[in-house]
Order: sequence, then C-alpha cells, then structure tokens
Amino acid sequence: MGADYYIYTEYKDKKSNRWKPLNGQFFDEKLGAYKLGPTYVNGSRTYFSRTYDFLRSAGYVVDIQDVSPEILESENWVSSENTIIAASLTSLKNALQPIANRKECCGYVNKSVIWDHVANGSEIDEWLTAQEYNELSDAEKKTYEFLEWDDSTSWPIYIRDIVNLVVAQKHFYYEINYDDLNDEEIRIVCFVSY
Repeated sequence: MGADYYIYTEYKDKKSNRWKPLNGQFFDEKLGAYKLGPTYVNGSRTYFSRTYDFLRSAGYVVDIQDVSPEILESENWVSSENTIIAASLTSLKNALQPIANRKECCGYVNKSVIWDHVANGSEIDEWLTAQEYNELSDAEKKTYEFLEWDDSTSWPIYIRDIVNLVVAQKHFYYEINYDDLNDEEIRIVCFVSY
C-alpha cells in the first residue's frame, strides 16, 4: 500500500495566537482559485517512511483543530482520523546539528560508480570494507576511492531539504512583512494519505 506525505509550514501569529500558513498560494487551473502550495510532498513510503518515523519521534501529534484552516482547506481530504504530526523548525535544526558533517555510509567505492553517483545521483549499491580493500592488488586499489555518502532513504537528506525550504519561506515572509519570526514560532505539519 502506498502513501503520500504532505508537509506544510505554519507560524504562530503573535496577535491572534493561532497558527497561520507560511506557504505561498498558487492558482489552481482546475479549481479556478488560489490554493496553498505545500512545502514538501513525497509519494514514496519506501523512501520517506524513515523520515516520517523521525518526524514522529522529534515532533508531536496535533489535533486537527490546531491546524490552520487555510491548510485544511487546501488538503480537504484530511479528517480527524488522520494522524497529523508537527515539529518545530528548532527541533529539526537541532536534530541535524550532531550529524551536520557526517554521512550515513562509508566504504571503498569503484571510481566509475562514484562518478555516476555524483553526476547522475545514482545509488551506491556496492562498496568494499577496509579489510576487503586491503586484500586487493595495488592495481585494483587504484580503481577504488574511499567515500562517505548518505543513503537515498536516509532521513537526514529529506530533513535538510525540508529545513532549507522552510528557511526560504521564513525569508520570504520577512521580505513581505518585515517581521522576523524565530524558529520556535515556526513548525511543519505533516499529513499522510494512504
């Protein structure tokens, strides 16, 4: 069974003390009206499930009444039966700090595989451990290089992307309103459609 993950961004309005969308609006040709654009969408349970599990552990469950009505209008399929996860921008950034310069995988990889990975984003499916590399002849060793990389289903990859998108939304909000939101006033909300 597949799953679609929809992530929106909200900020806590200081005047009304309620959550409001930080997402931009786009004209929906089919509806003939403006609709909020999500911050991030992923249609693969295989690739995104580890990220969703991370969001559940780093965030908290939100009641549907605590989500901005504008977002619920854009995602009119969401009901009180859906689990809605929220996580502050601060918690997402904090989760990335200890691993900012660390990668999830490492090993000795064939140079042609590295080239394909860098140029085309292809997966690295085969690599050698240090022991396997040391057993190679000197000529064979020249075709390998030590590499650190993140697996394509790794939650840090997706969280980095989401954080970068939210930071951009925060910047656009500032450019329009000249009001600098702090990271604790910003959260993402995640809906899942099965």
